[in-house]
Amino acid sequence: MQQSTPEPNTDPAAIATLQGTGGAACTPGGAYPNIVVGGVTVATGMGPVPAKDASGFYHFKPSCYGYMNLTSLAGGISNRQIGPESAFQTHFLTATLPAASQAATLLVATVTAASTPNKFGAPAGWISAAEANQAGEGRSEIWYYPNNPGGISSATFTMNPATVGGNVQLTEWLGVDTASPLDQSGSSAVVVPTTTTVISTGGALSQTGELVITDDGFKILGGQTFTRAAGWTGLVTDLAQGYGSEYRTDLGVGVASETLTTSQASLWANVIATFKASGSGSGAVLDPGFYYFNGSGFAGGGGICLNGGMLLARDVTLEFVNQAGLSSGTCAAGGGASCAAASCQLGSTPCSISACPPNAVADSAGGGYTWFAAPCSQAPAGDASCPGSSWCVAGDRACWNLLVWAPASNTGQIAIKGASAKHWLLGSVYWPGTCTDTVNGTSTLDGTISCGTLSVSAAAGAGTAVGSNYGISTALVEAVLVE
Repeated sequence: MQQSTPEPNTDPAAIATLQGTGGAACTPGGAYPNIVVGGVTVATGMGPVPAKDASGFYHFKPSCYGYMNLTSLAGGISNRQIGPESAFQTHFLTATLPAASQAATLLVATVTAASTPNKFGAPAGWISAAEANQAGEGRSEIWYYPNNPGGISSATFTMNPATVGGNVQLTEWLGVDTASPLDQSGSSAVVVPTTTTVISTGGALSQTGELVITDDGFKILGGQTFTRAAGWTGLVTDLAQGYGSEYRTDLGVGVASETLTTSQASLWANVIATFKASGSGSGAVLDPGFYYFNGSGFAGGGGICLNGGMLLARDVTLEFVNQAGLSSGTCAAGGGASCAAASCQLGSTPCSISACPPNAVADSAGGGYTWFAAPCSQAPAGDASCPGSSWCVAGDRACWNLLVWAPASNTGQIAIKGASAKHWLLGSVYWPGTCTDTVNGTSTLDGTISCGTLSVSAAAGAGTAVGSNYGISTALVEAVLVE
């Protein structure tokens, strides 16, 4: 099938001037400044640093961009840096970070030492999360510094008596609640040597995706082995000192536990602590207007990559040039790996499908955003979430009902992949290259879609992927082959 694809007038200078960006900013080249939020580069472009609304969503303004990487705005907890295990020291144990801490992050210290009935002393600002002491093995403790003031690169813990020696490690975490982060803790002192033991929290985690961190104390001879459970990421494995530590951020609500194993029966002094997410990185919003993505200056291809993030938009038109693409995965060319995070989402459930109100995401995100919508005048029946455009003149083909457009020279891809990926797209898509959509029951594009190569796949019962804002039967879907 060979057909001509309609090409709306999407001259960047004309549209940019229309909505106030200024056409000069949209010249090709893609060498745009970094846009930094919380010490992390989240985009390159000519727009201002996105401001956070009361619900935790960051708002981008219409402008010219090289790429947006929404990973760090996705919510949840991520590691900022991991310090080295300290040398074995007596009385005063000093741990270091590779760089000074960022303000408002969580610092965690795991400390291990020879057995002592005396609790470790800590610097000002540090709070004890858990402790365990077992004679013949040692003492293990977890400490944390919530909402740290920034600029911290070391911390010294004190052990008594002064002859007691041990080791310590510091880590720094983003996205953790700043007011009262500690959720659950647990301790286990095993008095009878065993090769297998379980460390668990005393209660159920109140959130999914909490930071769960352990400090393991064991005593084995040289040539023996220590094994942490699958799914845990190691922070310290020091067989000589009998000191292990690991973490994970992917557990659901419930008791957190880990099975630890040594090849030789050992005494144990184990502790575990969990820390809640802040919810402050809920996602991002594209405010109404025209957005221009130029991927020529970005090695990964440029454009938009969710990579676990949520992006909402209403009353927008997006143009992608050169290598730029739209991906639910990473910023790698072609969209990278499939999105696996539950937060991987374009738009939020529209009111015509889910009762609004209440729709917590739509109601809170910058004034009630549902869909990921083009300038439009009519959404599906019963959905008032897409009103008349605030910036696009009625009937202007350069933007009216146009959600995504790319010129024939664009080599990027649209890649919405993975069982967790969601999209609620309202508007037309004209794309010269490859479009991939994995349908999972929460993926809908209501509008015309035209792609050079179109791949839509779904499991049985996943539902319909493409419709239109007036009904399924009026949707135009085509793959355009170019000779």
